[in-house]
Amino acid sequence: MLKKDDPTFLALKDTAQKYMPQFIEALTKKTEGFKFVIKSDFKDGDTHEHMWSQILEYKSDKFSGTFIDSAVDVKNVHMGDTVLVNVNDVEDWAIYDDKDERVAGAFSEKYLESKR
Repeated sequence: MLKKDDPTFLALKDTAQKYMPQFIEALTKKTEGFKFVIKSDFKDGDTHEHMWSQILEYKSDKFSGTFIDSAVDVKNVHMGDTVLVNVNDVEDWAIYDDKDERVAGAFSEKYLESKR
């Protein structure tokens, strides 16, 4: 289980935020065949889960898209729900090609896998 104040994870979030302009630029070009996803914190009362959403648009410092993860403890969001996420709340992001291979981002994935 990852602690809320895990210093390595927080540093990886800072890395994702540092390179956010790269993600936004690629998203706004709407390159055919690429999938854009972000990880953010979803809350249900005092319960938190860090999960992925596929992003379709960026406007006024907010990403809009579709929730694509499987919530375990958070019960107020479901696969396919529409989401709106503030750019400052993005914890990680990734861009995948049409073969579902990552081409950029996913800064926290390797670290999180080591914690399982």
